[in-house]
Amino acid sequence: VPSGPSIQESVPGEEAPNRTYQDLLKSPEDEEVYEKFTTVQLLFFDITSRLTVQLGTPDMNRAAIFSPDGRFLLVSATRKPFSYAVPDGRFARELEVWELPALGDEPGSSGGDAIRARWPVASLPVRDKIPTPNDAVEDCPREFSWREDAPHTLTFVEALDGGDPRKPASQEGFRDQVFWIEGPPFAIESRRPGPRTELRYGGQSACKDGTRLLSEWRWKDRRFKTWVLP
Repeated sequence: VPSGPSIQESVPGEEAPNRTYQDLLKSPEDEEVYEKFTTVQLLFFDITSRLTVQLGTPDMNRAAIFSPDGRFLLVSATRKPFSYAVPDGRFARELEVWELPALGDEPGSSGGDAIRARWPVASLPVRDKIPTPNDAVEDCPREFSWREDAPHTLTFVEALDGGDPRKPASQEGFRDQVFWIEGPPFAIESRRPGPRTELRYGGQSACKDGTRLLSEWRWKDRRFKTWVLP
């Protein structure tokens, strides 16, 4: 039985336009159920020794992505407070990079923790202030991943227009900028600036011959452009 009414507060003068979503959290009881079913334990299984060891502790892990050289793991986990206004894909997140045992290393005794080191990358807030246009994005770092053409270099993107396509682009005419983090350590403060895009960033990839491609797009006129990085 709920202990009281569900109360939501808004900050006077602070706009937070949102679409209408279904199946949102509505009560503390929903929060408890959500946390229970999204908390998982990441495991490391060594096929040679047949040992299973823990990676960290149980957490609300959303994703775990291996670096191209297999040495590091980019881990994204949901963080409180939860929102009743947006779906879980927009909840606050914390990103870390974990160093895994090298190939051939003994992972440790069964039940132990195989993480050799860990570095905090970014703490991202609840994304409840994203404008409503289709190509609007959050006004904070986004699109964290590994560069395909490097052993363990992180890449992410930031909007140069506040994330709102209705606003003018930067003075140079760009809307997004790519950044790289060459670790370890993987601190966002050590980022290096990469290419900027006139439209909204749409992804990047690498070919076997070393050619690197970057895409950008705009919803209004369905424009999509891919170009070769120098």
